[in-house]
Amino acid sequence: MKSELSREQEEACLQQPNRGHCGRRVAASLSAIAALVMVGCEASNEYAPPPPPVVTVAKPVERPVQEYFRAVGQTRAAQRVELMSRVSGYLDAIDFEDGQLVEKGQLLFVIDKAPYEVAVQSAEAALAKAEANKELADRQFSRTKPLVSRNAVAESELDQAIADRDAAEADVEAAKAALRDAKLNLGYTEIRAPFAGRIGRHQVDLGNLVQPASTLLATIESVTPMHAYYTVSEADLLRFIKMQESGELKTEGVIPVDMSIGTDDDYAYHGHFDFSEFGVDPGTGTTECRAAFENEDGRLQPGLFVHLRVPVGAPQQRMLVPENALGTNQRGDYLLVVNAENNVEFRPVELGESLGNERVILSGVRADDQVIVAGLQRARPGNPVTPEEETAKKPAAKGTDADEVEADSSPEQQ
Repeated sequence: MKSELSREQEEACLQQPNRGHCGRRVAASLSAIAALVMVGCEASNEYAPPPPPVVTVAKPVERPVQEYFRAVGQTRAAQRVELMSRVSGYLDAIDFEDGQLVEKGQLLFVIDKAPYEVAVQSAEAALAKAEANKELADRQFSRTKPLVSRNAVAESELDQAIADRDAAEADVEAAKAALRDAKLNLGYTEIRAPFAGRIGRHQVDLGNLVQPASTLLATIESVTPMHAYYTVSEADLLRFIKMQESGELKTEGVIPVDMSIGTDDDYAYHGHFDFSEFGVDPGTGTTECRAAFENEDGRLQPGLFVHLRVPVGAPQQRMLVPENALGTNQRGDYLLVVNAENNVEFRPVELGESLGNERVILSGVRADDQVIVAGLQRARPGNPVTPEEETAKKPAAKGTDADEVEADSSPEQQ
């Protein structure tokens, strides 16, 4: 507060003859200043606490939810064969392109046939000789038998004729077997696809010597169906058995299995449960299961790591809350709830299925609880807040809503 007269004016008044008038003016100004100072000193300066922070609350949503068993698996071809030759020889032809889709029975490799064609011709000649000897033995037997009945020759000659006939018949059968073997070996010079599938690259080039049952020529794998193998823990297996005994889980008929590949969240592939090992591996505490998927378009390939889900029982009524309402600390997952006195409560919860931006809550909250879904960073357990009901709005882009960003430490710890 400034006085009505400046210091220079006060000095000027004191120097003037009419000092009494100036003195009265100065005294009046000083009195006004003193009065203002006294009034200011008498005003109270008390601390006013800020109002409780505003948070957004919503009740858990109840609706039927399908429970799933989820697992990570790996794809494998339903059929896989390492192609090897049954006969030795030099590789004469390769009748496919590396990585090609081949049909069942398609010609893939040819081994030099010349030695095996010669073996067939030799076997045919041996058979012809055996058949000629048999014919001679039959005639000899036919001539000797009536002579014995007339006592024209000794019975020993008939016995010899019978033996010669039987030996000739045996030689014919042996020659036929040798011919079949030679023809088989000749047929083995052509290696054909045992089933339809995709063949890998050839492992032996033309002109190389191929050894039977040891030289890998190529690998062929079937394309459809494609199998996905996954494991079930002992605890889950016992739970499923208990659910099956109580009637909650039915295993009759086709059990559907959904699958996603890579980092996709969309379970775009649909197959069915195909096989389960009997018993639990004591080394891992798991049992191996298999699902089959049609793969007509060939998109599924062996060796992919995939995510699988299998429905467990019928859909059950569950409570759901937004994912951004959840918090986590050393003790586990939790929610913050506003009670009837508008104070914040800390609620440990047990989580279930994740459905998009919502999460199933198996235990920890009730249907009428007011769960804080936005403003978590402003809420502390035990402190009051001002709750506001959540209103319908367009979903914000991920990372743009400040209420979705949680603190590094939980409210309970703070």
